Amino acid sequence: MSPTMRQISLSISEPALLLDPDSLTRCVACLDAFPDFVVPPGSLNVAFLNPPQCQSLHDRFFADASLTDVMTFPGDPGDDHAGDIAICPAVAVAAAPRHNLSLARELSLYLIHGWLHLAGLDDQSRDDQAAMRIAESRLMAFLCAQKALLDPHWNP
Repeated sequence: MSPTMRQISLSISEPALLLDPDSLTRCVACLDAFPDFVVPPGSLNVAFLNPPQCQSLHDRFFADASLTDVMTFPGDPGDDHAGDIAICPAVAVAAAPRHNLSLARELSLYLIHGWLHLAGLDDQSRDDQAAMRIAESRLMAFLCAQKALLDPHWNP
């Protein structure tokens, strides 16, 4: 797999999260290399938000002030911007034990989910949700095989 040519901006505003930036680069490069789902070319912004920021963003753009795991905002290919993915790691910390997953897998799943939205998948209907779950499973298996999961550490 060749390294990604995509510019990636990483923002972490959750003070308890430590994330190896190289793991994000490897993960995105791996997702870019998967042939079945194509995200438009251009830069990608990935933000790891604290819960109040996540709730505020969710309310502002989705009219829902509840805490959510991941939000995706398509970019403008004309501006050479693929999009933005906002992730709430505090949600992952709470959800990972319930899903019997490591924090690395849970956060990687959130990134995959946002990535798939940028690739055009939706999860509004039951059929779309089923297709999203299958795509998530395929990409998770691919990331695991490539040893390209995110490398997070939680230090509350």
